[in-house]
Amino acid sequence: MKGKHKKQEQKGKVALLNFHCGNENFGALLTAYALNKYINALGYSAQNIDYIRNQPWIRDQPENAFFDDFREKHLPRTQRFYYGEDLTVLNSTYSIFCVGSDQVWRPENTQGERDIFLLSFANTDKNLISYAASFGSSSLKITPEELMEYKYRLRVFDHVSVREESGKKICKNFGVKAQQVIDPVFLIHEEEWAHLSDEFGNGEENSAGEIIYYTIDEKMGARIHDFIEERRENLDCTNVRDITRGISIQEWLWRIRNCKMLITDSYHGVCFAIIFKKPFICISNNCGTERIQSLLSKANLLNYMFRSTADVNVEKLQTINYTVVYDVLRPFRLDSERYLIESLAQSPSRQAIKNTLLKEYYNNVCTISHKRIKLYRRKYRLYKIVECLTKGRLRMKAKKRTDNYLKKIETLKVILEAATKTSPF
Repeated sequence: MKGKHKKQEQKGKVALLNFHCGNENFGALLTAYALNKYINALGYSAQNIDYIRNQPWIRDQPENAFFDDFREKHLPRTQRFYYGEDLTVLNSTYSIFCVGSDQVWRPENTQGERDIFLLSFANTDKNLISYAASFGSSSLKITPEELMEYKYRLRVFDHVSVREESGKKICKNFGVKAQQVIDPVFLIHEEEWAHLSDEFGNGEENSAGEIIYYTIDEKMGARIHDFIEERRENLDCTNVRDITRGISIQEWLWRIRNCKMLITDSYHGVCFAIIFKKPFICISNNCGTERIQSLLSKANLLNYMFRSTADVNVEKLQTINYTVVYDVLRPFRLDSERYLIESLAQSPSRQAIKNTLLKEYYNNVCTISHKRIKLYRRKYRLYKIVECLTKGRLRMKAKKRTDNYLKKIETLKVILEAATKTSPF
Protein backbone atom coordinates (compact mmCIF):
# COMPACT_ATOMS: atom_id res chain seq x y z
CA MET A 1 0.00 0.00 0.00
CA LYS A 2 1.51 3.24 -1.12
CA GLY A 3 2.22 5.84 1.47
CA LYS A 4 5.32 7.64 0.17
CA HIS A 5 5.35 11.37 -0.44
CA LYS A 6 8.07 13.72 -1.57
CA LYS A 7 9.23 16.23 0.98
CA GLN A 8 7.49 19.54 0.47
CA GLU A 9 7.84 23.00 1.86
CA GLN A 10 6.81 22.91 5.51
CA LYS A 11 3.08 23.64 5.76
CA GLY A 12 2.48 24.00 9.48
CA LYS A 13 3.05 22.46 12.87
CA VAL A 14 0.93 19.52 13.97
CA ALA A 15 0.66 18.14 17.52
CA LEU A 16 -0.43 14.49 17.72
CA LEU A 17 -1.98 12.92 20.80
CA ASN A 18 -2.16 9.15 21.24
CA PHE A 19 -0.85 6.28 23.37
CA HIS A 20 2.81 6.16 22.34
CA CYS A 21 4.15 6.18 25.92
CA GLY A 22 3.34 2.55 26.74
CA ASN A 23 6.29 0.19 27.15
CA GLU A 24 4.64 -3.11 26.25
CA ASN A 25 2.24 -2.38 23.39
CA PHE A 26 3.91 -2.67 19.98
CA GLY A 27 0.75 -1.64 18.13
CA ALA A 28 0.23 1.59 20.06
CA LEU A 29 3.77 2.80 19.42
CA LEU A 30 3.81 1.79 15.76
CA THR A 31 0.45 3.48 15.20
CA ALA A 32 1.86 6.70 16.64
CA TYR A 33 5.01 6.32 14.53
CA ALA A 34 3.04 5.70 11.32
CA LEU A 35 0.76 8.73 11.66
CA ASN A 36 3.69 10.96 12.61
CA LYS A 37 5.78 9.74 9.67
CA TYR A 38 2.97 10.06 7.16
CA ILE A 39 2.04 13.62 8.17
CA ASN A 40 5.67 14.72 8.16
CA ALA A 41 6.02 13.25 4.66
CA LEU A 42 3.15 15.49 3.55
CA GLY A 43 5.28 18.53 4.35
CA TYR A 44 4.08 19.33 7.86
CA SER A 45 6.17 19.43 11.01
CA ALA A 46 4.47 16.83 13.22
CA GLN A 47 5.37 15.95 16.79
CA ASN A 48 3.73 13.63 19.27
CA ILE A 49 2.66 15.26 22.51
CA ASP A 50 4.82 13.51 25.10
CA TYR A 51 1.99 13.12 27.58
CA ILE A 52 2.22 10.59 30.42
CA ARG A 53 -1.26 9.39 31.29
CA ASN A 54 -2.59 9.20 34.82
CA GLN A 55 -3.26 5.46 34.62
CA PRO A 56 -1.83 2.75 36.94
CA TRP A 57 -0.59 0.58 34.08
CA ILE A 58 1.34 3.54 32.68
CA ARG A 59 2.75 4.82 35.98
CA ASP A 60 3.79 1.35 37.13
CA GLN A 61 4.95 -0.09 33.82
CA PRO A 62 8.43 -1.62 33.73
CA GLU A 63 11.21 0.19 31.92
CA ASN A 64 11.82 -0.93 28.37
CA ALA A 65 15.04 0.19 26.70
CA PHE A 66 13.83 -1.16 23.34
CA PHE A 67 10.79 1.12 23.33
CA ASP A 68 12.72 4.09 24.73
CA ASP A 69 15.38 3.72 22.03
CA PHE A 70 12.75 3.51 19.30
CA ARG A 71 10.97 6.64 20.50
CA GLU A 72 14.26 8.50 20.76
CA LYS A 73 15.32 7.53 17.24
CA HIS A 74 12.05 7.49 15.32
CA LEU A 75 9.38 9.58 17.07
CA PRO A 76 9.63 13.39 17.12
CA ARG A 77 8.04 14.58 20.39
CA THR A 78 7.22 17.72 22.32
CA GLN A 79 8.45 18.47 25.81
CA ARG A 80 7.16 15.98 28.39
CA PHE A 81 3.88 16.61 30.19
CA TYR A 82 2.52 14.73 33.17
CA TYR A 83 -1.11 14.55 34.21
CA GLY A 84 -2.17 17.84 35.77
CA GLU A 85 0.36 19.94 33.87
CA ASP A 86 -0.83 22.70 31.56
CA LEU A 87 -1.04 21.59 27.92
CA THR A 88 -2.48 24.93 26.78
CA VAL A 89 1.10 26.15 26.32
CA LEU A 90 1.15 24.09 23.11
CA ASN A 91 -1.22 26.60 21.49
CA SER A 92 1.64 29.03 21.02
CA THR A 93 3.54 26.55 18.84
CA TYR A 94 1.02 24.39 16.95
CA SER A 95 -1.78 25.37 14.57
CA ILE A 96 -3.19 21.85 14.16
CA PHE A 97 -4.06 19.31 16.86
CA CYS A 98 -4.84 15.72 15.94
CA VAL A 99 -5.90 12.96 18.33
CA GLY A 100 -5.60 9.29 17.33
CA SER A 101 -5.27 6.64 16.38
CA ASP A 102 -6.00 3.88 18.94
CA GLN A 103 -8.66 3.66 21.66
CA VAL A 104 -8.20 7.29 22.72
CA TRP A 105 -11.95 7.74 23.27
CA ARG A 106 -12.56 4.51 25.17
CA PRO A 107 -13.98 5.58 28.57
CA GLU A 108 -12.06 2.92 30.51
CA ASN A 109 -8.77 4.06 28.98
CA THR A 110 -9.07 7.75 29.81
CA GLN A 111 -10.81 7.95 33.18
CA GLY A 112 -10.14 11.31 34.77
CA GLU A 113 -8.47 12.71 31.66
CA ARG A 114 -11.10 12.28 28.96
CA ASP A 115 -11.14 16.02 28.31
CA ILE A 116 -7.46 15.90 27.36
CA PHE A 117 -8.08 13.26 24.68
CA LEU A 118 -11.02 15.35 23.49
CA LEU A 119 -8.51 18.20 22.98
CA SER A 120 -10.05 20.51 25.57
CA PHE A 121 -6.69 22.29 25.97
CA ALA A 122 -6.61 23.41 22.32
CA ASN A 123 -7.87 26.91 21.49
CA THR A 124 -10.95 27.25 19.31
CA ASP A 125 -8.97 29.03 16.58
CA LYS A 126 -6.94 25.85 16.02
CA ASN A 127 -7.67 23.12 13.47
CA LEU A 128 -8.92 20.18 15.58
CA ILE A 129 -8.83 16.74 13.95
CA SER A 130 -9.25 13.13 14.94
CA TYR A 131 -7.70 10.37 12.86
CA ALA A 132 -8.95 6.78 13.33
CA ALA A 133 -9.95 7.44 16.93
CA SER A 134 -11.68 4.51 18.61
CA PHE A 135 -14.31 4.21 21.34
CA GLY A 136 -13.21 0.58 21.83
CA SER A 137 -16.81 -0.65 21.83
CA SER A 138 -20.03 -0.52 19.85
CA SER A 139 -21.76 1.39 22.68
CA LEU A 140 -20.79 3.61 25.61
CA LYS A 141 -21.96 2.61 29.08
CA ILE A 142 -21.34 5.90 30.85
CA THR A 143 -23.23 8.55 32.84
CA PRO A 144 -25.38 11.28 31.24
CA GLU A 145 -22.76 13.86 32.25
CA GLU A 146 -20.01 11.89 30.51
CA LEU A 147 -22.20 11.55 27.41
CA MET A 148 -22.68 15.32 27.48
CA GLU A 149 -18.93 15.79 27.59
CA TYR A 150 -18.44 13.61 24.50
CA LYS A 151 -21.30 15.29 22.66
CA TYR A 152 -20.13 18.86 23.12
CA ARG A 153 -16.40 18.26 22.88
CA LEU A 154 -16.72 16.27 19.64
CA ARG A 155 -18.91 18.93 18.07
CA VAL A 156 -16.07 21.40 18.58
CA PHE A 157 -13.80 19.33 16.32
CA ASP A 158 -13.32 20.58 12.76
CA HIS A 159 -12.93 17.06 11.36
CA VAL A 160 -13.81 13.74 12.99
CA SER A 161 -12.76 10.31 11.78
CA VAL A 162 -13.00 6.98 13.56
CA ARG A 163 -11.46 3.57 13.11
CA GLU A 164 -14.53 1.33 13.34
CA GLU A 165 -17.95 1.44 11.69
CA SER A 166 -19.50 1.39 15.17
CA GLY A 167 -17.65 4.63 15.96
CA LYS A 168 -19.53 6.37 13.15
CA LYS A 169 -22.84 5.35 14.73
CA ILE A 170 -21.77 6.60 18.17
CA CYS A 171 -20.76 9.96 16.69
CA LYS A 172 -24.04 10.17 14.76
CA ASN A 173 -25.90 9.85 18.06
CA PHE A 174 -23.96 12.89 19.26
CA GLY A 175 -24.95 14.86 16.16
CA VAL A 176 -21.42 14.53 14.76
CA LYS A 177 -20.64 13.37 11.23
CA ALA A 178 -17.64 11.06 11.27
CA GLN A 179 -15.75 9.27 8.53
CA GLN A 180 -14.38 5.76 8.97
CA VAL A 181 -10.71 5.62 8.03
CA ILE A 182 -8.02 2.99 7.88
CA ASP A 183 -5.50 2.48 10.69
CA PRO A 184 -2.38 4.66 10.27
CA VAL A 185 -0.11 1.61 9.92
CA PHE A 186 -1.67 1.04 6.47
CA LEU A 187 -0.68 4.55 5.35
CA ILE A 188 2.95 3.40 5.31
CA HIS A 189 4.17 1.28 2.40
CA GLU A 190 5.22 -2.31 3.06
CA GLU A 191 8.72 -1.51 1.80
CA GLU A 192 9.10 1.21 4.43
CA TRP A 193 8.07 -1.21 7.19
CA ALA A 194 10.53 -3.77 5.79
CA HIS A 195 13.29 -1.15 5.82
CA LEU A 196 12.53 -0.40 9.47
CA SER A 197 12.58 -4.10 10.33
CA ASP A 198 16.02 -4.41 8.73
CA GLU A 199 17.39 -2.35 11.63
CA PHE A 200 17.07 -5.60 13.60
CA GLY A 201 20.19 -6.62 11.71
CA ASN A 202 19.50 -10.33 11.90
CA GLY A 203 18.62 -11.03 8.30
CA GLU A 204 20.86 -14.06 8.09
CA GLU A 205 18.91 -15.97 10.72
CA ASN A 206 16.94 -18.85 9.24
CA SER A 207 13.27 -18.36 10.08
CA ALA A 208 11.85 -20.74 7.46
CA GLY A 209 8.98 -22.75 8.90
CA GLU A 210 8.78 -20.60 12.04
CA ILE A 211 5.31 -20.01 13.41
CA ILE A 212 5.10 -17.03 15.74
CA TYR A 213 2.43 -15.85 18.13
CA TYR A 214 1.71 -12.49 19.68
CA THR A 215 -0.93 -12.02 22.35
CA ILE A 216 -2.49 -9.25 24.43
CA ASP A 217 -4.20 -11.71 26.80
CA GLU A 218 -1.60 -13.71 28.77
CA LYS A 219 -3.95 -16.68 29.12
CA MET A 220 -4.46 -16.69 25.37
CA GLY A 221 -0.70 -17.02 24.87
CA ALA A 222 -0.59 -20.38 26.67
CA ARG A 223 -3.59 -21.64 24.71
CA ILE A 224 -2.08 -20.63 21.37
CA HIS A 225 1.27 -22.23 22.24
CA ASP A 226 -0.46 -25.50 23.08
CA PHE A 227 -2.52 -25.25 19.89
CA ILE A 228 0.64 -24.92 17.75
CA GLU A 229 2.46 -27.74 19.54
CA GLU A 230 -0.50 -30.08 19.09
CA ARG A 231 -0.68 -29.31 15.36
CA ARG A 232 2.98 -28.99 14.44
CA GLU A 233 2.68 -31.58 11.68
CA ASN A 234 -0.48 -30.06 10.17
CA LEU A 235 1.03 -26.60 10.29
CA ASP A 236 4.39 -27.81 8.93
CA CYS A 237 6.06 -26.02 11.81
CA THR A 238 9.80 -26.31 12.46
CA ASN A 239 9.97 -23.74 15.25
CA VAL A 240 7.61 -21.86 17.57
CA ARG A 241 8.37 -18.37 18.86
CA ASP A 242 6.53 -16.03 21.21
CA ILE A 243 7.05 -12.36 20.22
CA THR A 244 4.82 -10.85 22.90
CA ARG A 245 7.60 -9.11 24.85
CA GLY A 246 11.34 -8.92 25.43
CA ILE A 247 12.24 -7.89 21.87
CA SER A 248 12.71 -4.62 20.00
CA ILE A 249 10.16 -2.97 17.75
CA GLN A 250 12.38 -3.73 14.78
CA GLU A 251 12.71 -7.42 15.67
CA TRP A 252 8.95 -7.67 16.21
CA LEU A 253 8.39 -6.39 12.68
CA TRP A 254 11.17 -8.63 11.30
CA ARG A 255 9.68 -11.75 12.91
CA ILE A 256 6.27 -11.08 11.37
CA ARG A 257 7.78 -10.22 7.99
CA ASN A 258 9.76 -13.48 7.87
CA CYS A 259 7.48 -15.96 9.62
CA LYS A 260 5.60 -18.86 8.10
CA MET A 261 2.44 -17.91 9.99
CA LEU A 262 1.29 -15.54 12.74
CA ILE A 263 -1.30 -16.55 15.32
CA THR A 264 -2.58 -13.68 17.43
CA ASP A 265 -5.40 -12.12 19.44
CA SER A 266 -4.08 -8.64 18.63
CA TYR A 267 -5.64 -6.13 16.26
CA HIS A 268 -2.26 -4.73 15.25
CA GLY A 269 -0.84 -8.23 14.98
CA VAL A 270 -3.48 -8.83 12.30
CA CYS A 271 -2.68 -5.46 10.67
CA PHE A 272 0.97 -6.32 10.18
CA ALA A 273 0.19 -9.84 8.98
CA ILE A 274 -1.86 -8.16 6.23
CA ILE A 275 0.84 -5.58 5.53
CA PHE A 276 3.51 -8.29 5.12
CA LYS A 277 1.05 -10.59 3.29
CA LYS A 278 1.41 -13.41 5.81
CA PRO A 279 -0.88 -16.33 6.63
CA PHE A 280 -2.52 -15.68 9.99
CA ILE A 281 -5.04 -17.02 12.44
CA CYS A 282 -6.83 -14.55 14.69
CA ILE A 283 -8.26 -15.73 18.00
CA SER A 284 -10.57 -12.93 19.10
CA ASN A 285 -10.83 -11.74 22.69
CA ASN A 286 -13.26 -9.55 24.58
CA CYS A 287 -11.23 -6.33 24.35
CA GLY A 288 -10.31 -6.64 20.67
CA THR A 289 -13.31 -8.15 18.88
CA GLU A 290 -14.88 -4.90 17.65
CA ARG A 291 -11.79 -3.46 15.97
CA ILE A 292 -10.58 -6.78 14.56
CA GLN A 293 -13.99 -7.63 13.14
CA SER A 294 -14.29 -4.17 11.58
CA LEU A 295 -10.93 -4.54 9.79
CA LEU A 296 -11.41 -8.13 8.66
CA SER A 297 -14.90 -7.33 7.42
CA LYS A 298 -13.47 -4.55 5.24
CA ALA A 299 -10.79 -6.93 3.91
CA ASN A 300 -13.17 -9.88 3.42
CA LEU A 301 -11.04 -11.96 5.81
CA LEU A 302 -13.56 -12.82 8.53
CA ASN A 303 -12.97 -16.54 7.83
CA TYR A 304 -9.61 -16.19 9.61
CA MET A 305 -11.12 -14.94 12.87
CA PHE A 306 -12.10 -17.52 15.49
CA ARG A 307 -13.60 -17.42 18.98
CA SER A 308 -11.16 -19.99 20.36
CA THR A 309 -8.36 -22.30 19.22
CA ALA A 310 -10.86 -25.18 19.40
CA ASP A 311 -12.78 -23.61 16.50
CA VAL A 312 -9.77 -23.66 14.16
CA ASN A 313 -9.68 -26.44 11.56
CA VAL A 314 -6.15 -26.22 10.17
CA GLU A 315 -6.92 -28.52 7.21
CA LYS A 316 -9.69 -26.20 6.00
CA LEU A 317 -7.67 -22.99 6.15
CA GLN A 318 -7.32 -21.55 2.66
CA THR A 319 -4.38 -19.58 1.33
CA ILE A 320 -5.07 -15.85 1.50
CA ASN A 321 -5.08 -14.15 -1.89
CA TYR A 322 -3.44 -10.88 -0.92
CA THR A 323 -3.80 -9.44 -4.41
CA VAL A 324 -7.55 -9.51 -3.88
CA VAL A 325 -7.22 -8.22 -0.29
CA TYR A 326 -5.15 -5.24 -1.39
CA ASP A 327 -7.56 -4.48 -4.26
CA VAL A 328 -10.39 -4.41 -1.71
CA LEU A 329 -8.52 -2.23 0.80
CA ARG A 330 -7.05 0.21 -1.73
CA PRO A 331 -10.16 2.44 -2.10
CA PHE A 332 -10.52 2.53 1.70
CA ARG A 333 -6.90 3.61 2.09
CA LEU A 334 -7.18 6.24 -0.65
CA ASP A 335 -10.34 7.71 0.92
CA SER A 336 -8.53 7.79 4.28
CA GLU A 337 -5.54 9.57 2.80
CA ARG A 338 -7.84 12.08 1.13
CA TYR A 339 -9.62 12.75 4.43
CA LEU A 340 -6.37 13.35 6.27
CA ILE A 341 -4.80 15.51 3.56
CA GLU A 342 -7.91 17.70 3.23
CA SER A 343 -8.46 17.94 6.99
CA LEU A 344 -4.89 19.07 7.63
CA ALA A 345 -5.00 21.65 4.84
CA GLN A 346 -8.32 23.26 5.75
CA SER A 347 -8.20 26.42 7.83
CA PRO A 348 -10.57 26.46 10.84
CA SER A 349 -13.55 28.74 10.24
CA ARG A 350 -15.95 27.81 13.04
CA GLN A 351 -14.49 29.70 15.98
CA ALA A 352 -17.73 31.51 16.84
CA ILE A 353 -19.70 28.24 16.66
CA LYS A 354 -17.07 26.45 18.77
CA ASN A 355 -17.22 29.15 21.43
CA THR A 356 -21.01 28.98 21.52
CA LEU A 357 -20.93 25.19 21.93
CA LEU A 358 -18.36 25.40 24.71
CA LYS A 359 -20.30 28.09 26.52
CA GLU A 360 -23.46 25.99 26.30
CA TYR A 361 -21.57 22.94 27.54
CA TYR A 362 -20.02 24.88 30.41
CA ASN A 363 -23.37 26.27 31.54
CA ASN A 364 -25.08 22.87 31.28
CA VAL A 365 -22.36 20.89 33.00
CA CYS A 366 -22.15 23.39 35.85
CA THR A 367 -25.90 23.43 36.44
CA ILE A 368 -26.45 19.69 36.12
CA SER A 369 -23.28 18.58 37.89
CA HIS A 370 -23.86 20.74 40.96
CA LYS A 371 -27.42 19.41 41.28
CA ARG A 372 -26.32 15.80 40.81
CA ILE A 373 -23.46 16.14 43.29
CA LYS A 374 -25.87 17.41 45.94
CA LEU A 375 -28.28 14.53 45.23
CA TYR A 376 -25.56 11.88 45.29
CA ARG A 377 -24.12 13.28 48.51
CA ARG A 378 -27.52 12.95 50.22
CA LYS A 379 -27.87 9.37 49.03
CA TYR A 380 -24.29 8.61 50.01
CA ARG A 381 -24.92 9.85 53.57
CA LEU A 382 -28.16 7.87 53.77
CA TYR A 383 -26.59 4.57 52.77
CA LYS A 384 -23.56 5.28 54.96
CA ILE A 385 -25.92 5.36 57.95
CA VAL A 386 -27.51 2.08 56.80
CA GLU A 387 -24.05 0.57 56.39
CA CYS A 388 -23.14 1.51 59.98
CA LEU A 389 -26.39 0.20 61.48
CA THR A 390 -26.65 -3.15 59.68
CA LYS A 391 -24.71 -6.38 59.35
CA GLY A 392 -24.18 -9.18 56.88
CA ARG A 393 -25.76 -8.95 53.42
CA LEU A 394 -27.62 -5.73 54.17
CA ARG A 395 -24.38 -4.05 55.19
CA MET A 396 -22.57 -5.29 52.08
CA LYS A 397 -25.43 -4.05 49.90
CA ALA A 398 -25.36 -0.64 51.57
CA LYS A 399 -21.58 -0.44 51.21
CA LYS A 400 -21.88 -1.21 47.51
CA ARG A 401 -24.32 1.70 47.20
CA THR A 402 -22.09 4.12 49.12
CA ASP A 403 -19.08 3.14 46.97
CA ASN A 404 -21.16 3.64 43.83
CA TYR A 405 -22.36 7.11 44.84
CA LEU A 406 -18.88 8.13 45.89
CA LYS A 407 -17.58 7.08 42.47
CA LYS A 408 -20.33 9.09 40.77
CA ILE A 409 -19.47 12.16 42.83
CA GLU A 410 -15.78 11.88 41.94
CA THR A 411 -16.61 11.45 38.25
CA LEU A 412 -18.77 14.58 38.28
CA LYS A 413 -16.06 16.54 40.08
CA VAL A 414 -13.52 15.59 37.40
CA ILE A 415 -15.90 16.62 34.60
CA LEU A 416 -16.76 19.87 36.36
CA GLU A 417 -13.11 20.68 37.04
CA ALA A 418 -12.14 19.98 33.43
CA ALA A 419 -14.96 22.17 32.10
CA THR A 420 -14.10 25.00 34.48
CA LYS A 421 -10.37 24.79 33.81
CA THR A 422 -10.70 24.91 30.04
CA SER A 423 -13.61 27.31 29.75
CA PRO A 424 -12.70 30.63 28.08
CA PHE A 425 -15.76 32.33 29.66
